[in-house]
Amino acid sequence: MDDSNDLNNRLIDAVTQCDADTARNYLAQGADISTKDENGWTPLHLAAGCGHAEIVTLLLQSGAHPNEKAADGSTPLMIAANIGNIDIVSVLLAAGASVYDHDENGGTALLYAANNGHADTVRLLLRSGSTVREKESDGMTALHVAAISGHPETVRILQEARSDIDEEDVYGMTPLLLAAGNGHAHVVELLLNTGSDVHVQDQLGYTALHWAANYGNTDVVKLLLDAGASVDALESDGMTALHLAANAGHADIVRLLLAAGSNANDQDGSGWTALHFAAGNGRTDIARLLMNAGARVQPKGLDGWTALHLAAGNGNAEMMRLLLDSGSNVHDKEGSGCTALHLAADAGHPDIVGMLLEAGADVAEKEGDGMTALHLAAFDGGTETVRLLLAAGSAVDAKGDEGCTPLHFAASEGHVEITGLLLEAGADVHQKDHDDWTPLHFATGYGHADVARRLLDAGASLEEPDKQGETPEMTGGDDPDMAALIAAEKTRRAGAPSLGTSE
Repeated sequence: MDDSNDLNNRLIDAVTQCDADTARNYLAQGADISTKDENGWTPLHLAAGCGHAEIVTLLLQSGAHPNEKAADGSTPLMIAANIGNIDIVSVLLAAGASVYDHDENGGTALLYAANNGHADTVRLLLRSGSTVREKESDGMTALHVAAISGHPETVRILQEARSDIDEEDVYGMTPLLLAAGNGHAHVVELLLNTGSDVHVQDQLGYTALHWAANYGNTDVVKLLLDAGASVDALESDGMTALHLAANAGHADIVRLLLAAGSNANDQDGSGWTALHFAAGNGRTDIARLLMNAGARVQPKGLDGWTALHLAAGNGNAEMMRLLLDSGSNVHDKEGSGCTALHLAADAGHPDIVGMLLEAGADVAEKEGDGMTALHLAAFDGGTETVRLLLAAGSAVDAKGDEGCTPLHFAASEGHVEITGLLLEAGADVHQKDHDDWTPLHFATGYGHADVARRLLDAGASLEEPDKQGETPEMTGGDDPDMAALIAAEKTRRAGAPSLGTSE
């Protein structure tokens, strides 16, 4: 048994190394012609994959079955067709290889040859009985795979064989849609010239123009527009090709679509215009193109967001300047009540905050949870933003809906420098939230000893109870550093003379 396995393995090695004489020798010694490697490939599969016609002929003459399937269902003919070795394909066909077999993914010899653009092999297979109606498990025909891979000669052969040029796969994709999305202009031109429907839409509602615009295939966009593609077609989310091009940052295509009549103010299903997408991605060049075509800066999406909100949140100063100079309203609120100032402060963009303040943004404005921009900056650790907002007159003790001041937030997050800035601006260390927590409760409760030290130095009380009767000393828990700080502070306070006493 061991000798037999060893001989079989040697046969596989010889075939893999394209050594015909050695393979012939092992066959003469009794090696099993049907032995398989770890992938379920027989010597005939391996010889077909190596492109060695002499060994293929030897194996067939020695009794190899031309239609033996590997573990994945592939046959030697599929393998030879995949690499485009027409000599081996011819030998296998002559030996009775079936053109109708398919592997576990529905692949056939024709589909593999078409996918790799082996035009001569495709012709031979079609003459030998392969049909253009063969489909992979995802519904793609040979024309689909040739189109997606960009093989115009193979596409032409399949068209001559009466392939359905508008056949849809399981996703509703036609050869034209696939070629357009993958930027194969020569294939697109060929399909259009032979009557492919330029208006067809897939299951997502995408037309060929949507796909080409989304992936930046400029030459394809030109071909489609010349063929009458509609710039107004909507995909399932209500987007036009212009929305997609603006979102993906393809300025040349935006320019082409606008010249072809795209409406710069069209809103998608969420109410966003192409300008929203340009602003959100920081593409000032595209924003200028859209504005020159009449795009308005004021439209709000269903979420209440304007282009200015998006630019503020992303911190794009050039885009902000363009939008502000074009009349964007700094007081507009998005759906959660945030102005552009809130968003810039929350995202930590002090340069944008400064621009908005210069444009008249209101520092007292509160978002949906009652927080000002100062609350958000204090929470997120935006030290420079806090400085700007305080200098602009932000109320240092303004309370949100939960009763928290900016100092509560700075204390909860351990922002020592911001805590100092707020205290210097007069923040009240005794303010309580709705649970009667003071900033010191937050500092001790979350283990921020450095912040607790600043608050204690400013007169914060260690004995002030919350609604559960817990004091800041109690919320400090078992933290040894906090315990040492509190003990030292209690000792210091116990030794300090009371007001009005004298020695």
